Amino acid sequence: MIRYFSRDENIGKLGMWLFLLTCFSYPITAVPIASLGLPSTPINMTLKGIFCGISLFILLICVFRKNEPLNKVHYVLFLFWLIYSIRLIHDISFAGVKLADGSGNSEFVKNTAFQVYSFFFLSALIPSLAIIFTARYINLQSLVKHLIFFLVLANVEVAIYLYQNITMLGKDLFAERANIMNEEDVGRGVVLNTISIGYYGQQLAVNALAWLIVIRKNPLLRKMLLMLVLGLGFFNVMVAASRSPLISLVLLTIVMLFYNFVKYAKSAKYLMNSIASVTLLTWIYFSVIQPYTEGKDFALLNRLIEFQTDRASGGKEYRDFAYASAWNDFVESPVIGKQFLGTFDNFYPHNFLLETLMATGLIGGILMLIIIISLILRAISSFGAEQKYQFLALVFVFPKVALAMTSGCLFTDPDFWILLSFFLSLNFAGSSRPNQAVVTIAHN
Repeated sequence: MIRYFSRDENIGKLGMWLFLLTCFSYPITAVPIASLGLPSTPINMTLKGIFCGISLFILLICVFRKNEPLNKVHYVLFLFWLIYSIRLIHDISFAGVKLADGSGNSEFVKNTAFQVYSFFFLSALIPSLAIIFTARYINLQSLVKHLIFFLVLANVEVAIYLYQNITMLGKDLFAERANIMNEEDVGRGVVLNTISIGYYGQQLAVNALAWLIVIRKNPLLRKMLLMLVLGLGFFNVMVAASRSPLISLVLLTIVMLFYNFVKYAKSAKYLMNSIASVTLLTWIYFSVIQPYTEGKDFALLNRLIEFQTDRASGGKEYRDFAYASAWNDFVESPVIGKQFLGTFDNFYPHNFLLETLMATGLIGGILMLIIIISLILRAISSFGAEQKYQFLALVFVFPKVALAMTSGCLFTDPDFWILLSFFLSLNFAGSSRPNQAVVTIAHN
């Protein structure tokens, strides 16, 4: 079996499925669990164990293969993981720091060590290492095609659940923020919160747009289906009423339009298509969206207006206090950081940059800065990549990085580390097998 998966093509397929399952499968399993009223914890832990087992198997294969190339930023990432791991072990196992349950009632999770260690080491660190060593063998074209199906299935399940469970109560879908609850888990929290619903809706919308704007060569039937898929993603973003996914969706749309302009602006067909698209969107807004929304209450729009009003009047929300506390914790111990949780509420500050400074000080902060700079340079390089599928990697990685700025956490967000590891392993200088859209790890 090890000899079979040692082949480049086979280990690439294994890495691709690990990537899709760890980063994009959660709603696909979470919604049926909530619908059937099953306890989610044992099922989710079983799935995490399976994913971790696949990751360890991949790493075992890589040991036999040997000579897997790494680039410099990988070593920076490894060093950061080591420093952060020491911080976690010190705080939890020796200093007795406890994680709050996030309910705002000053209560703690039952087992902080199990909660944190299982998320960071088993669900994030080990799969990220496996992705780093398999990224160079993953067929990006195949990955992009499989990804859209994962996202469609996840968003269809979410939309059906929300429609059935909200409209049955006689409520307007868009009037309040949507959560997916599980009767078996009410005491613990929601199965899929508003941020996650908005995030997966945004991922579907931007990937559908990528097929329409970047890939471009789509038959008429596929274009119509992609338009429906785009609408489904946007629907879930609106229902979730989370600000970050909407803002990221707008920014990524602008980036893709700019990419398309740079690549194809010289043709008259591009100009005619652009004019037609703008005309169509304008007509849809004034003829469909504006009449429908007039007089209706939209939670997402209300939150954006309230946020702007609060900022203008000097008002603050919960996260402002969490940010200030994380910064104060960093100032009190600027070299090595104070602890992995904020002293304000024994919770993470919802911003991975502040959390890095708070937990690891300037030592970890400098390493994270190097990682971010490398990420930005690779994002810029993706515009000049030989293949459009390499640019599309930016499309599905950016939403998670953007979300980490306002809602992320270093130890409970495996998707962030796995997506980051994947993108940092790409070489946009070209591929030895361009027809297969194979991504290679840079040798610098």
